[in-house]
Amino acid sequence: MTCTYESSRVTLEREGEARRYSGGPIGAKKAGGSFLCPGSVNLDSAQAHFHR
Repeated sequence: MTCTYESSRVTLEREGEARRYSGGPIGAKKAGGSFLCPGSVNLDSAQAHFHR
């Protein structure tokens, strides 16, 4: 089963000199997936890592 969610206006802060960002909390609405997927989710935190 796959659930897809979308969120806008997400703000992530850079962690030092690393290519790592984190932030939260984030709320997202369902964009696709099974009828078993919740209509929305709330995340306490989120991270993004960029590699060269």
